[in-house]
Amino acid sequence: MADSGGQTAACNNILVDIKCGKCNKVVRNGILCDNCDKWYHFNKCSNVNEDKIPDNQWLCASCSRQNAPESEVMTTQYVECEAIRKLLEEISSLREMISILQRERDQEVHPPVHFENEIGWSQAAKG
Repeated sequence: MADSGGQTAACNNILVDIKCGKCNKVVRNGILCDNCDKWYHFNKCSNVNEDKIPDNQWLCASCSRQNAPESEVMTTQYVECEAIRKLLEEISSLREMISILQRERDQEVHPPVHFENEIGWSQAAKG
């Protein structure tokens, strides 16, 4: 049971600090999830501004995911999978570019050397 500030529970005249459901620190000012009955700090742990407390039911992030329609969950999972797939493709491309650059670096490149002979300028490969 919470006091008027929703911060401390009393059980047989013993005060017990209420811990945040996200960061596990004592909640002095927060909001209660209507589903799991856990307290959360305003702003940082609940994304709820103290000045804009919802009039209707409020669910923490965990309960919101559990209560989300299956289509919404599937869409979120698809978006996450697509993002991961794209990142893996980019990593593969970067690895390929690194490999090409390393091969080019490892190849001995001999720039042409210019020298003047009796007839005029000439070009010869160094090495």
